[in-house]
Amino acid sequence: MKSGNSHCLMLGTGGALVLATLLPAAADVIAAWETTGQSSFGTQGLAATTSAPGVSVGGLTRGPGTDTTGGTSTANAWGGQGFDAATVEEAAAAGNFITFTVSPGSGADVSFETFDLHYRRDGSGPELAALQFQIGSGGFIDVEEFALVSGTDGGVIDPIDLTGYEDLQGVTGQTVTFRLIPYFTSDPGDNFFVYGPIAGADLVVEGQVTGGSGGDTAPPLVNGLSPADDSTGVSAAGTTLLTMTFNENLARGTGQILVKNTLSELTVYSLDVTNPAQVTLSSNQIGMVLPSALAAGTDYHVEIPAGAIVDLASPANPYAGIAGSSGWNFTTAVVVTPPRVVVNKYLNGSPDRVELLVIGNGTPGATVDLRGMILKDFSGGMSGDAGGKYLFANSTFWSAVPVGTLVTLSNATTSSDFAAGDYTLGPRPRRPGLLQFGSGFPIARHHHHRHGDGQRCGQRSCGHDRRDPRAGSGHRLANFSLRPLSRCQAARHLQHWCQFRGACGQF
Repeated sequence: MKSGNSHCLMLGTGGALVLATLLPAAADVIAAWETTGQSSFGTQGLAATTSAPGVSVGGLTRGPGTDTTGGTSTANAWGGQGFDAATVEEAAAAGNFITFTVSPGSGADVSFETFDLHYRRDGSGPELAALQFQIGSGGFIDVEEFALVSGTDGGVIDPIDLTGYEDLQGVTGQTVTFRLIPYFTSDPGDNFFVYGPIAGADLVVEGQVTGGSGGDTAPPLVNGLSPADDSTGVSAAGTTLLTMTFNENLARGTGQILVKNTLSELTVYSLDVTNPAQVTLSSNQIGMVLPSALAAGTDYHVEIPAGAIVDLASPANPYAGIAGSSGWNFTTAVVVTPPRVVVNKYLNGSPDRVELLVIGNGTPGATVDLRGMILKDFSGGMSGDAGGKYLFANSTFWSAVPVGTLVTLSNATTSSDFAAGDYTLGPRPRRPGLLQFGSGFPIARHHHHRHGDGQRCGQRSCGHDRRDPRAGSGHRLANFSLRPLSRCQAARHLQHWCQFRGACGQF
């Protein structure tokens, strides 16, 4: 039943009774959102730009069936795509909707009066929308359905009157959830947005808030974490910022946010909330700036003291914080560095010969595991084994080859060199247990030789290619000679190789 003007009897001049009309109080803005400045479909859990004292307002939230990974977003707009259900019921079941909440503070009661919306849809986007509400954990109640028009400037609905819904009048102690459901389109790729091309609120709920403490008493709540809680395979090198998104706008409190190694419980980073260089703050999102890269294959968790983050209420409500290793934890991905070997030179003649220089990561004294690597000749074509290949066998002989070692494969009849101490190795190509032979292996002019990690790529070689159309008898890809190398000479080999590649370090 809609509420109207109130009437009462008043005592007039001379004692006469007069019927007087009491006009309702002007409506206040209970919650409002301005989407100017939003991009890429907007922030999930977008905090209200304005909220009335005495209430806590939850952010604009896309339902689980709404997509933001494809299509084209619109500047100064908040929304998504996937609003393609044929009916309201189908859309609700599929999670194709937008929600926000209003919770009265302690001792406050809230009466809702109007709902207003500025929107935009694509030309073949949803043509209808429905507004619903829910009190506490009860069922959703239909309010009104309305048509959506298309156009670059968007559309504005006639304000929806909420005063006729008794459940929305004098609400105390329960959260009210509003649900907006755009629907009825045959194209799931088209979009719907709360749209703000000019300054001013784009979604507004008005009404009355009376009683209570006159302020927001609800603490901030987390809407999203990045990396997500319990996530695995997180990029160690690519993760430089940890972010938290809340249901309302925030302010800085005090305290240290700790990023810890879960296994050792040691603190890896200690970030001061009051320092913008360490902890960023933007509306309803905070970011923890990591001063160095995370370690690969490591379990981490984040601890935040209560009061480190607060809302904008007066007095401010503190975020409860995170204690222990289970509140927000993640695991970084294991990074496997493949073996590194380069072709030093290859010769076609008598004898045929290929030299491989073991460079590893360029650190003298380190070793490289060559087991499973392939040296392949593509003279017979880039596919198959027509050109022949050698596979470094799974032998301890190849498990720890020192950086700086020259490995020579030759069809010469000379004896094999198995002594690694002089930084040269020269096993005969058909040596049992060390090299597995496949097809022929001619080392001819213009041939394309390749080496790679056979264990990672099956029997298809991968890794570094070296090709030079001038290759022929005696031609060298780098200025090296074949001779026993001391440790110092091995380091010099690496330095020359770096100069040849244009990426030198200190050796």
